[in-house]
Amino acid sequence: MAKDNQKVTIKGAHAYVVVKAAPDGIWVKNPWGPANSADTGSVFWIPKENIDDDFTDVSISAPLTDSGCF
Repeated sequence: MAKDNQKVTIKGAHAYVVVKAAPDGIWVKNPWGPANSADTGSVFWIPKENIDDDFTDVSISAPLTDSGCF
């Protein structure tokens, strides 16, 4: 749920992008963008105590602009 009380659905077997991290949680975004029905592509908040409940794997990469891909 976003800090502004926006309800979102975390889809299973799907990747999300962490856009910001804080000691008490993370801000994530669905890379499918605004056309998805789960969260309309908006950035939303996941409290630290819910991260293990919502996600099973974490992958870390360099920002795309630093990766040499573009």
